[in-house]
Amino acid sequence: MGILINRVRLRNFKSIASCDVRLTDLCALVGVNGAGKSNFLDSFSFVSDACNSTLETAIRNRGGLGAVRRRSEGHPNNFGMSFSVNLSGGLNAFFAFEISATPGGRFEVSRERAAISESDGIGVAEYEIKRGDLNKFTISGAKPDVRPDRLFLTSVSGLRPFDLLFDALAGISIYDINPEDFRYPQPHEAGDVLSPSGQNLASVFRRLSDSSSETYDRIGEYLQKIVSSVVGVQPKSLGPTETIQFQQFVQNSKHPWKFDALNMSNGTLRSLGVLTALFHREVLAEGQTPFIGVEEPEGTIHPGAAAVLMDAIIEASKSRQILLTTHSPELLDHEGIDEENLFIVTSERNESWIGNADSASREAMRKSLLTAGELLRTNQLSPENASDRMLKQSDLFSS
Repeated sequence: MGILINRVRLRNFKSIASCDVRLTDLCALVGVNGAGKSNFLDSFSFVSDACNSTLETAIRNRGGLGAVRRRSEGHPNNFGMSFSVNLSGGLNAFFAFEISATPGGRFEVSRERAAISESDGIGVAEYEIKRGDLNKFTISGAKPDVRPDRLFLTSVSGLRPFDLLFDALAGISIYDINPEDFRYPQPHEAGDVLSPSGQNLASVFRRLSDSSSETYDRIGEYLQKIVSSVVGVQPKSLGPTETIQFQQFVQNSKHPWKFDALNMSNGTLRSLGVLTALFHREVLAEGQTPFIGVEEPEGTIHPGAAAVLMDAIIEASKSRQILLTTHSPELLDHEGIDEENLFIVTSERNESWIGNADSASREAMRKSLLTAGELLRTNQLSPENASDRMLKQSDLFSS
């Protein structure tokens, strides 16, 4: 089973005052609307965006620093994150940073630390920055400049083994599939990575059909189980654009008819988008485990198909780390979901708490007395002692 990130700690990120969560290969985040599930998921998207573009872009795309740091009485001036990461080659990594507000509505990286060690704990590489000073740097050779407005990890992304950590975090993919973004034909592109909303689905599906017939066929098999009338799906070129074409039986027809994505239901399109998000990335650079987050994969999909959808999610989690948000009891009724996969998100006065289910709920699931879905239906799920696990500022930087 694949686990890329085994622990995440957050302070003052959006609605999350603090959390310390140990992740599994499959994590289902459950909570009412507005509890903070999407905010927790967005912490992974944030660090990926900061690596793939710039820290300023990641902050600006979320509405600025005031929208990213937690809003509360005595408004905090900083927010921070830390990640414990399993890298390829048996290496373990720790990465933490803190962003602080500065005069004029600007920000700076007030502290950042990365440490990489072998599985037996022997250190391989490390750096630490405090207030713009590089206090520790264990790699020989020229030291890159410290820039207060960007993560130092991006500056050392070409140096081994920091490149492995950078690639792992940059490769995080978070999806909120929106059928309207790929219902109409889209311009041709490489199609190597599915966009967050699925907008380039046709390009990705074309690439899969050319280079990975096994994955291509597996997605089609799951889609047919979810939408039984669909018997085929393939990319279709339309001059400078491309779309997805479906083969589907209609009333009294002997042979399937062909329909472009424009004419398909939201549920069918969303199902294909979610399945593609789950399976299309076989491996990342250096063979690292892909990390995939999906917002409410059950959205617009009939509850009767929930078991099939969860079959696909569980299969994908055997080789990828999956983090999903859900409101669906039907999804959580699946026998493959146990107490270790369940993470409860609650909120009080716009302050979110995240943790494993409480001991009573875990015991009921462990003894097969109730499923997670049944606990959700009866409103019996709450995080265990979440409010007691406040993180100190220094806790973010202890690996």
